[in-house]
Amino acid sequence: MMLSVRVDRHTLARPRYITVTEHSTPVQSIDHGASETPTNYVQTGQSGVLVGSSPGRITTHTDSADTRPWWQTAWATRVALILILLLASYFRFLGITTWDSGSGQHPDERFFQDVTSSVRLPASFNDYFDASTTLANPRNVGKGFFVYGTFPVHLTRYVAATLTPPEALPERLPNPRASIAGEPPEIPNYERALPRLPFLIDWLNPEGRNLTSYGDVVNVGRVLVALFDLASIVMVFLIAVRLYDRRVALLAALLSALAVMSIQQSHFYVDPNFSTFFALFALYWAVRVAQGAGWYTYVLMGIGIGGAMGNRITLAAMGAVGIVAAVQAALVWRSQMLEQQKQHGTEPDEQVGRFSLILPHSVSAVNNFFYRSFPLLCLAGFVTLLTFRVVQPYAFIGSQDASPGVPGHEAETLKSSLRGLGFFDIRPEPRFLGNMEEVSGLVSGERDFYPSQQWVGQPSYIYPWVNMVLWGMGPALGLAVWIGWAVGGVLLLLRLRDVLNSRASALTLAPLVLWFWITFYFGWQGNQFAMNMRYMLPIYGALIILGSWLLIAVWDWGTRRLHATANPDTLRRRSDRLAFMRWSLLVVALATLAWAYAFTRIYTRPHPRVMAAQWVDTHIPPGSQITFESWDDPLPLNILGGDPWGTTYRGITTYPYGEDEPQKYYGNGTDFGLLDHLEQADYISLTSNRVYGSTKNLPMRYPATQRYYYHLFNGDLGYELVAEVTSYPTLLGIEIPTQSADESFTVYDHPRVLIFKKTPAFSRERAEELLVEGVNWNEVYKSGSSLPTAPNSAASSGQ
Repeated sequence: MMLSVRVDRHTLARPRYITVTEHSTPVQSIDHGASETPTNYVQTGQSGVLVGSSPGRITTHTDSADTRPWWQTAWATRVALILILLLASYFRFLGITTWDSGSGQHPDERFFQDVTSSVRLPASFNDYFDASTTLANPRNVGKGFFVYGTFPVHLTRYVAATLTPPEALPERLPNPRASIAGEPPEIPNYERALPRLPFLIDWLNPEGRNLTSYGDVVNVGRVLVALFDLASIVMVFLIAVRLYDRRVALLAALLSALAVMSIQQSHFYVDPNFSTFFALFALYWAVRVAQGAGWYTYVLMGIGIGGAMGNRITLAAMGAVGIVAAVQAALVWRSQMLEQQKQHGTEPDEQVGRFSLILPHSVSAVNNFFYRSFPLLCLAGFVTLLTFRVVQPYAFIGSQDASPGVPGHEAETLKSSLRGLGFFDIRPEPRFLGNMEEVSGLVSGERDFYPSQQWVGQPSYIYPWVNMVLWGMGPALGLAVWIGWAVGGVLLLLRLRDVLNSRASALTLAPLVLWFWITFYFGWQGNQFAMNMRYMLPIYGALIILGSWLLIAVWDWGTRRLHATANPDTLRRRSDRLAFMRWSLLVVALATLAWAYAFTRIYTRPHPRVMAAQWVDTHIPPGSQITFESWDDPLPLNILGGDPWGTTYRGITTYPYGEDEPQKYYGNGTDFGLLDHLEQADYISLTSNRVYGSTKNLPMRYPATQRYYYHLFNGDLGYELVAEVTSYPTLLGIEIPTQSADESFTVYDHPRVLIFKKTPAFSRERAEELLVEGVNWNEVYKSGSSLPTAPNSAASSGQ
């Protein structure tokens, strides 16, 4: 049986507007801002509030609070949003400071911990912007490779310092200007003088710990990350209610609260949730711009874009969203002028034809763009750069009169007319530029970087899309939002044709801002070499809004079709055919809730490496030698007290990422090779699939390494698997293996840990035969890199 579905693009694709004429519902009051252009379009789905058009409030007699059901009232919406935020808080704060036993299993998080505990808050306004000497600049405290925004670092440091009793902080600090003649070697610690609220210290830090220390600052950072993600949910709600109605907004907020990728990122003190919040903030004000609002919306949009790019430089691409919004604003103005002409009994000029943007007199969209929208767009650009200057201060030199040159670049930075101007010294900081160039090479794949091997050979667009749909959102939500994007795109295109033909108001195009951002960003990032799952977080909110719109629209469509006739037989037949359309909303919501619940079970259990460390302590005899892989976290962990490496076990570092060449296996006369390590070791530990899951993508580079993992897992090598520790998402007792997901989704919070024990079957001769016999070393692809050493913090921070 074939089910025929007819979609009405005039009611399903976008917010529903009606034209207010003398025959329409009487208007009780119209209140427009002084600087706004009056509008004649009312959204019928928002209980009288003008949402999706120019700012103003139109209240109709039929939409009064007295006649609305209680569930459609504003207070009911607020209560529902609060309940959604409480649900989101449960998932985000679940085990947030305890689940990994303070072992720090995320390399980026460890780097943020290190940076935040090393920097100091600036002593003054000028000190904050002086990139060459301030202790607030990570590059001045030993972190030469720093490619993130400093906003999360400074905010976390400030909160941690204000929650720490002054006496717990050191009295004096090294003077960053000590090299300048006459400067003392130490200066007073100005963090001790920060204003504090004693009752907050008593409540949140009753032990009086120094929360700025390496071990404690991570918990402050994690809480702030989770709070910013909750704020992102609020922004999703505000965007959706602006474009559609409160039902779409509440559903979008709920689905955002259940998005697994956001929940996972909230459990680590890393940067994505900060930049995502600013991106959503910018999108909200871009929507307001697209609806024809006043100059202040351009200013706030600029603040959002500047804040987003200050935390993640690639989000400067949001400037394209601002341009699209400004063009839409010009079209809105054009629609309003044409409608006013009609209401005054004058017909527009004959030039108002098909797809005509250049209209006579004051009705020209092109003129409006260049004389109104474009100047305001320039204002938004200026505010963007100003915000970026404040949020990312060390992208610029910002020197004071007595400032030395930038370390390593003294000669070139001491000679300039801008030197000594502080905030206005906007010369690019050479170290910042060098970091950007370096990370660009890593992300693009131009530079050889071991953790990037996971993306070799992965198909563009398909790989990030599958990971987003299958793991980041869950299949139900993931498919729903992309169907919403596709359907919305087609209907917005048709609506654009109507707008250009003057058959519809440009206000109905406001969702185009979201659709354009999704399409532009995914089209760009989905084709990059580095396809880390968290890189797609900036479009999650916009996608979920479009998916929520589609689910509500389908529900409404199914309801109308179901009750279009009173005939019982017809009603029964329609019920059978349309039930799945109406209830798709509930299916998606429940499936997404189930996926969020299943995933968060990993935070109710100890981290797999913590469990593995406990297993090692219980089952492996003292004095045993245990291998671990370079670029991955070792076992055992120092969580049970004492010094497991110094007194109980001996660690052996192997280098599987090294070039496949004879010395990797036989040694070079000074350092042992893998065959020596296998002969020496009692146990082999693989604490994640990081290496064996990525080197398989390069068989011509790692032929012998592939043999090693194959025969190790097969049991042929003479080592047997004695422990497999996992903590997969679990629903109703059923585990959901995630090993096929992007490495970043599994390695940090629920890796698969394998421990192998040497058996009497092992022999060096047999291992040599299995691993290297017959390998033609001359045919092995070489990257030109030397044998890698143990990872350092600077390189690890780029993962």
